[in-house]
Amino acid sequence: MRFITSLFKSKEKNMNRKLEKTFEEFSYLKFLQNKTKNNDGYYLKDYWDMKNSELEYIHNYIQFMFPLYEPSSVKPYIPVLNKDEVQKILTNKGLYHDIKENIKKSLTIMLDFYGLKYEKDKIEKYDNFIERKKNWITPRNHNYLRITRILKCLMIFEMRDEAIAFYRMLLELKGEYPKEIDDISVDYWVEAVGNLII
Repeated sequence: MRFITSLFKSKEKNMNRKLEKTFEEFSYLKFLQNKTKNNDGYYLKDYWDMKNSELEYIHNYIQFMFPLYEPSSVKPYIPVLNKDEVQKILTNKGLYHDIKENIKKSLTIMLDFYGLKYEKDKIEKYDNFIERKKNWITPRNHNYLRITRILKCLMIFEMRDEAIAFYRMLLELKGEYPKEIDDISVDYWVEAVGNLII
């Protein structure tokens, strides 16, 4: 029994080492440019091709599409942002433009999933909103956490206009669906955009 336990711990230790090595080798700078695959073997653009049903039931893509500095509580093995890489992105005009456009594409994909659209610096309901809202505007829905992540990521990459537009739409939806969208989620969204007065 002790041998089996020891063997299991040894395998677990080796697995953790492999994950740590993967963390060190992974680069969001390259991934967000669609120049490298992630841990799961996907390019960023592969997530753009997913159907809404896949976006609903797969739970390890949102962390790659909208990376943060802190580990995911749901998927802690997924790499986090490196502050040096983010600074390199923000201070390189051409690089920042390309990555910003890709993050905006990811945002468009998720907005479509929510039945929303980004148009002329404003986020509005899309034609399919009534149908799409059934999948996420429900009490304690896990998509509220996804939205918090999206807002945080937009702020990290200085995409304030997009973050504020999304936040305004969310407040509007909170007014329409006060029971379905809880106050705690709204508090997280306020914190995500830095308590901006808008």
